[in-house]
Amino acid sequence: NKVSYNNEVYSDFEKVIYEEDFIKGGERIEDGCNKGYKIALLGAMQDPIRCHRSILVGRSLKEAGFNVMHILDDYSIKNQDYIDERVLDKYFPGRSQITIDALLGNEMSREEMVNEGYRMANKEIGYRIECLPVEKKR
Repeated sequence: NKVSYNNEVYSDFEKVIYEEDFIKGGERIEDGCNKGYKIALLGAMQDPIRCHRSILVGRSLKEAGFNVMHILDDYSIKNQDYIDERVLDKYFPGRSQITIDALLGNEMSREEMVNEGYRMANKEIGYRIECLPVEKKR
């Protein structure tokens, strides 16, 4: 849906979560869980922070109250909080250091860093299109 693309022509996950198809997909997952099914979403990406299933879908499901688990390439199982930590480690590796922003009271909260980290991951992995068709004015 081209409405979900931002000015940098990649799919903006903060817009995708409001698309009708995405919402319906979440409702189907919830319905399946309520019926007792065990739901698995499969992907081929080795590193979950490089995959939209954890950055877009997993995060959204966690925020909706689901217990999201990821099977990693070493067969270990990690929850979505682990993904949050990986995102923080990748995009804010020096977050525990005292910064000038911290001294001035302008430091980002952990939640703000997580949100910004997910935005940065989205920018790296969001589906891109070369050129959105421009609608002609009449």
